[in-house]
Amino acid sequence: APNLDQTVIVGMLSKLVSEQKADPVG
Repeated sequence: APNLDQTVIVGMLSKLVSEQKADPVG
């Protein structure tokens, strides 16, 4: 289901953003 795939992608992006905020590179 496209909706499910989109939700998974959004979740992955959110996780990556959270990790970047928790451990800033710059």
